[in-house]
Amino acid sequence: MSSRGRTVAKKVWLSTLNISLLVGLFLLFQNCSGNNLEVDGSESQSVARPEMVCGEQGYQYLLDSYFVQYCAGCHAAGGLSFPPFADKNLDISFKYALSIPKETFIKFSTDNDFCLEEACELKPGEPRYEDLMEWLDNRRTCQ
Repeated sequence: MSSRGRTVAKKVWLSTLNISLLVGLFLLFQNCSGNNLEVDGSESQSVARPEMVCGEQGYQYLLDSYFVQYCAGCHAAGGLSFPPFADKNLDISFKYALSIPKETFIKFSTDNDFCLEEACELKPGEPRYEDLMEWLDNRRTCQ
């Protein structure tokens, strides 16, 4: 094979490899939004909102009404991404949620490249966004 032929073959091989890697990454992260997860045996679950979204009880509400459904595909214990703030086990998820800075929660809840559906990202003014903001301001205690 000529030098030119080897160069063309190498470029084709590298292009094929790059496309394969991109497809593999897409398939790996396509369910990170967790939108296919069932919450306690049902696809959707109506969770009663506490009077104040604060402390551990407020996080339980956010976990059941939002994080498990949209984030646990990646952010559960043993999942693809750290930290496991969306694990169904409150002891695990609450501990890690407390370690995440407010700004990080806001950024990735409103502008997350791995959210594949619109409902995954929160928008200012919407009830779930306001609930998250209330919890972030009162995450350790209810006062």
